[in-house]
Amino acid sequence: MDWVADPDGLDVQVLLGDQLAARTRASAPHDVRGWLRLAKADILFEATSLSPRDGQPAIDHIRAALEMGAHAITANKGPIVHAYEELNCLAVANGRKFLFESTVMDGVPIFSLFRDNLPTIHLNGFRGILNSTTNVILSGMEEGLSFDESLAKAQQIGVAETDPSNDIEGWGRSGQSRCSRSSAYGYADTVGRNSA
Repeated sequence: MDWVADPDGLDVQVLLGDQLAARTRASAPHDVRGWLRLAKADILFEATSLSPRDGQPAIDHIRAALEMGAHAITANKGPIVHAYEELNCLAVANGRKFLFESTVMDGVPIFSLFRDNLPTIHLNGFRGILNSTTNVILSGMEEGLSFDESLAKAQQIGVAETDPSNDIEGWGRSGQSRCSRSSAYGYADTVGRNSA
């Protein structure tokens, strides 16, 4: 993993050219805390690949940002499933925001809806297709496409990952359900504790 940071900003021409590696190699931080310190970041946009097993390294990256005074934003389900309560409490304690709207329904504002607009609502449950890949595959199959053709369509329009195994094997749906429960009910919902 490489990091690029310059408290004075980054030159777009350097970023597009070959001299970036030579310029940053000597001073580049080797971990997220070093990068946050050097960049003097106000916000960390966490975009690591999903790790359904443990939510890492995303949890450590978000934890570091919140501890160092930066807001944290992620579309990664792992940290919500495995560490929602801890990260949310850390954000509150440090006066920072921990935002994860894109983890479910590709950014439809369901979490902020309950948090900001409907705080007195008691949620009894929810149902629906929370996963865009599932939605595209089911819609394609209703239109007469095969599963594989529908999956290829989902990949072509950018909804499914190149390796869609988390979605088609159920972790995507399960993770989104767990994210929704964790946020709505305020607890970390560990994999395997509840059925999705």
